[in-house]
Amino acid sequence: MQYVLGDETVVLVCLQAQHYGEPVPALRLRGLDPEATYECLETGETHRGAVLLHHGLRTGLRGDLDAVVFRFRRRRSTH
Repeated sequence: MQYVLGDETVVLVCLQAQHYGEPVPALRLRGLDPEATYECLETGETHRGAVLLHHGLRTGLRGDLDAVVFRFRRRRSTH
């Protein structure tokens, strides 16, 4: 589940069941500016909007009923 409001984006991810240790696919986000850069407030990592939209976010979830929340803030350009 993803919520976008202005420059803020919150993503709630829950892995209901992981089958035989298969890797969890990347989660492609929506509603972001592909030209912008977003900072993950939990990890401090920065991500290009285009990457989050087209390649997705690796969540790191493992095992049944694992869950995580990611908060992103659009970074203002210095130009």
